[in-house]
Amino acid sequence: WQTIQYITQLNAQLAQFAASGAPGMSPLPGASAGAESGGASSAEEFYALGVQKLGEGAYATARAAFGQVIREFPNDPRAADAQYQIAESYYAEQQFGEALSALELVARQWPSSARAAGALYRAGVIAEEMGNRSRAREYYQDVMQRYPDSDEARQARTRLREIS
Repeated sequence: WQTIQYITQLNAQLAQFAASGAPGMSPLPGASAGAESGGASSAEEFYALGVQKLGEGAYATARAAFGQVIREFPNDPRAADAQYQIAESYYAEQQFGEALSALELVARQWPSSARAAGALYRAGVIAEEMGNRSRAREYYQDVMQRYPDSDEARQARTRLREIS
């Protein structure tokens, strides 16, 4: 029952966001807007709502919107971004273990996305903040091995030197 209420509230927020006149927004029919509004733009709409809610500190609602991107549009370029933002919402709530798991999923589920290297690097930073240097080293080494030419790999090399 709580899930149904939550989805109803999220749909109301989505409709309110669409009605606000935000650029590119149109009212979203029912619980699933994917087929009705043309795919990628709906992913953008859900993502935009997630970013808005994240900025407002409504982390659970942000995660629901980002989760909608992932469920309805798993192959859209925004899906990896949405998963990364889910991690950031957990981080903001100091749920560091959940944040790490969400970041690992970015690299596992979307390894060729623009977010993958950044997700592993961010996981290293969070592990380091948690005082877990060995885990941070693993993340940094993973970035360097899987994405050797990335900016994140260069940053990871620097972090490894500093924590060793």
